[in-house]
Amino acid sequence: MRENRFYFASLIAVAFIALSAYSAFAQGRGPGKKHWEKIEMLRIWKLADVLKLQEDEMAKIIPIIRTYHATVRDKSNERESAIRNVRQELRKNEEMDSKKITKNVKRATDVEAEVVKIRQNHYRQLGKQLNAEQMGRYLIFEIRFQEEIRNFMTDMKGWGGRRGGRGRTRNQGPPSTLEENPAPLPKEDD
Repeated sequence: MRENRFYFASLIAVAFIALSAYSAFAQGRGPGKKHWEKIEMLRIWKLADVLKLQEDEMAKIIPIIRTYHATVRDKSNERESAIRNVRQELRKNEEMDSKKITKNVKRATDVEAEVVKIRQNHYRQLGKQLNAEQMGRYLIFEIRFQEEIRNFMTDMKGWGGRRGGRGRTRNQGPPSTLEENPAPLPKEDD
């Protein structure tokens, strides 16, 4: 009976977040800070159940988790900015600035390396608070939760949200890396 109530409550929470995030996508923008906060609340709520943590235990790991996700989100934005700059330069064809491309590729890959270090540090910090079983459950939970968020956002784009909706479904793969009408890549000099 308790599991049924929890399942029903989880379903309601996910539906609420989905509807509020959908309104943001329908207006042509991605999830803002308010929506990320709701997603984080859902993450923590579900995590408490998955890890079977008491309130005092959750109080110790919540700051670690929130700091980690905020930092990774900021780094992701930084990486996306660099990738966006590379795309813009590649579209210029003859007028492209190869120094800008090199600088932004380096910036994107440096950020990726930073995120790996941040993730390793995050798991070390959590390892001091959680036992081995809880760490395993946390790892699996994070992977599944990220997949669900990614699938949800992909579905939102397909429903006419951000970027005009491409009508993609999960099985159609990611969007083109150079957007809808990419400029041809420059020819290499022989």
